[in-house]
Amino acid sequence: MTAAVVTPVDLSDDETFRSGFPHEFFTWLRDHQPVYWHEPTPRTPDGEGFWVVSRHADVNAVQRDPVTYSSDRAGIRERGGTAIKDERTAGTMLNQTDDPQHQRLRTLVSRGFTPRAVAELRDELRRRAERMLTDAGTETFDFAHGFARELPSQAICIVLGVPAEDQPALLDWLDAGIEADSPSILSADAMRKIRTYAIDLIA
Repeated sequence: MTAAVVTPVDLSDDETFRSGFPHEFFTWLRDHQPVYWHEPTPRTPDGEGFWVVSRHADVNAVQRDPVTYSSDRAGIRERGGTAIKDERTAGTMLNQTDDPQHQRLRTLVSRGFTPRAVAELRDELRRRAERMLTDAGTETFDFAHGFARELPSQAICIVLGVPAEDQPALLDWLDAGIEADSPSILSADAMRKIRTYAIDLIA
């Protein structure tokens, strides 16, 4: 007896995920087509489709076999990466590299996440959280913007070494870039501002 087929979901379209993850579709995939061929769409590069692996054991097998399933480049493609579209950052960013480059970058990054460094970051964020709540007092305030947005952003800025005086502008660029009508998660204008800032910060 043929299993009922759910309506296919376009996984190449960011809009698919705006209302949440398509759990029903992936449940069906795991049960009936754990290795699923996704047909090409206007958003997939070079008019090519792609494979979707949905079972935990299979995903682990893919992640542990960089020779067959590269996070960098693969086959005849000039670029690659871990997203559906080809990424210019393939081969340079931590999550878009294979060993030995991946291990080299991971070793550099891991120095900032030793147990001691994480404990110090935890203590600093606790102090900041307590100060933010104290400053709010008993007055009504916008929790999403003034706390839920602020504290995680400060944590990222601390790890990246962003000076406190630069953080408000950086967060405003991120907010504007996410809210803008753009085919990407972040608008091109916001990406340009953040990239320019990052280059200066690194220098």
